[in-house]
Amino acid sequence: MTYAARRLLYALLVVFLVVTFSFFLVRLTGDPVALIAGAEATEAQIRLIQQALNLDKPLWLQYAIYMGEVLRGDFGRSFFTTLPAMSMILQTLPNSLLLTLVAFAFAVVVALPVGVLSAARPDSPTDWTARFVSVLGQCTPVFWLGILMMLLFSVKLRWLPFGGAGTWQHLVMPGLTLSAVMVPVVVQVTRSALLEALRQDYVRTARSKGLTELQVLLKHALRNASIPVVTVLGLRLGFIVGGAIVTETVFSYPGLGRLAVQAVNHRDFPIIQALLVIVSTAVVAINLMLDWLYTLLDPRVRA
Repeated sequence: MTYAARRLLYALLVVFLVVTFSFFLVRLTGDPVALIAGAEATEAQIRLIQQALNLDKPLWLQYAIYMGEVLRGDFGRSFFTTLPAMSMILQTLPNSLLLTLVAFAFAVVVALPVGVLSAARPDSPTDWTARFVSVLGQCTPVFWLGILMMLLFSVKLRWLPFGGAGTWQHLVMPGLTLSAVMVPVVVQVTRSALLEALRQDYVRTARSKGLTELQVLLKHALRNASIPVVTVLGLRLGFIVGGAIVTETVFSYPGLGRLAVQAVNHRDFPIIQALLVIVSTAVVAINLMLDWLYTLLDPRVRA
């Protein structure tokens, strides 16, 4: 079996386990019927709701029904809005994708040049500043940074809106806040990987041929340092997806994160299960693409 086929098989196995665990985990949170029916509901009303939601059936039968629906791309209907779970997610998915892309672009545009510059001038004031800011960024909670930005740019300067969506201004603060999850780690990994590559013999050979330091850095060292950097970019992209839950809540941004918080508060099983499966599948797909990208960067990985 080829390397790519093996990775695809592992990815499918992980998705199956996520689908299974998501079903059982949400049921550990308690019975949603009491929340749906209300405090004054009678036994007959509660029984009717249980029958309508298949919650009166044995757990193994609920699981079999759930797996059959998932295979058809049907995650059921929201317990509270009665709308299909998938349609509710598809309504908010574009907003979350846009925010994730903006945050990822911010992180790449800032972190990679800073990491390269820091490695090219080790122990310089630029390097020390980059390292200090990176450590500070890792220690700063996302929600706290978001609140500080709102106080500065919305309350004090009145440059940007508090929250919501619709214009590019609505993406600036959530995007910057979310990218803060990624920037410090990417800067540090880029710096470390480049410093290690710059100590190798092939770099000394390139310098001895008369290449400029910029040519050595970009054509030789950066390419060989790219695998750990690409790995961190992929892993941090998964963190951005998870961090969006907090960021979207802080900025009242209508995305998957805010929908997830509302679903958890209402024990809306179909929405929670669908979100878990879709977000987990997205993270697995990102890692699968990274595995395939490794084979392009370093063919020895296929062995």
